Amino acid sequence: MTLTMGRYMSYDSPIIYDGNPITDKYVALLNKEEREKLIDPLTDIFFAMGYQYPDNVKQIDKEWKRIIEHEPDISINEVFNNDSVGTYISKYFCKDFYKSKTAKNGRSLVSIFEDKELVRKIISNRLGISWYEECPGTDGTFNISPKMVFFQGPRSMRLTNQQSIYKPTVHKYLIKKYTKPGDRIYDYSAGWGARMLATASFGDREYVGVDPLTVPDLEKMRDYLKLKSVTLIQMGSEEYLENGEFDLIASSPPYYDQELYSDDKTQANNNGEDYFYNKYWLKTLKNCHKMLKVGGYFGLNVANYPKMLDMAREEFGEEEDKVGLRTVRSHLNKRGKEDAQKYEYIYMFKSMG
Repeated sequence: MTLTMGRYMSYDSPIIYDGNPITDKYVALLNKEEREKLIDPLTDIFFAMGYQYPDNVKQIDKEWKRIIEHEPDISINEVFNNDSVGTYISKYFCKDFYKSKTAKNGRSLVSIFEDKELVRKIISNRLGISWYEECPGTDGTFNISPKMVFFQGPRSMRLTNQQSIYKPTVHKYLIKKYTKPGDRIYDYSAGWGARMLATASFGDREYVGVDPLTVPDLEKMRDYLKLKSVTLIQMGSEEYLENGEFDLIASSPPYYDQELYSDDKTQANNNGEDYFYNKYWLKTLKNCHKMLKVGGYFGLNVANYPKMLDMAREEFGEEEDKVGLRTVRSHLNKRGKEDAQKYEYIYMFKSMG
């Protein structure tokens, strides 16, 4: 793609402007005034592009290998929730992810780039303008690439309240801890495919996932990776019920008035609070209970929505176990100081019949 005084090479590559790749090292050599002179031309270039998505096919195979090789440690009852292993695959195939948000009045990543002033703020941030005096050298500078501008910049600046992708490594932990080879696993909210990838990476379990929206994208993902023993059904979990039994049923369902994937009426959130709780969630719980083997586990990843958890307890009884999800709030603080972390849980209920 050739643009005015700029060139777009790939999603991960620094843009070339005026003959120079705008890398973090290049930006670090510029003084504040020189950086400021780049803001307007780079803003024009990125605004003219329109939203750009991941495009590195080779990365898909690398990430799939990483998922397969990942070995969760089930000796501890906690999973690190910042692990990005395999999330690139979902980002590549599921374009609706970039249009999703967590509030009706919030911004999606795509919508941000319809506002040129917001693009300008992102470019300024990526050039390290605001902290130039405090962070000499490469600190506070980034490659000016589509990835850094279209994806990382808005999230780091909190310009979007877009959803996160469930981590395949988290679901690998659940599968290893609560299932055995040959078991059947049901995902009542298949979403962006993380749990499908995690299950398929074992090679000896069966996965069934339902979702009213994302199944066409997940089928492309499944077919590209040649995943076996994977069944996808384009349907809401409140409607799906089969005669077979599952050993593990686990997912991360949407919350009411949050995790907005689409304006489509197939989404429970778009049909009002009564529908969400009394049809979507209640029927999902009852259907899952009917399909769960005696002694099997139902897993629910939910935070700050006690009504959903209370309804699960009414259906299954008190949880048998819960797995902690530890998230470091800032990607710059990997050591995880106590005040820089948050915890939520996956609640595990055991079926007693």
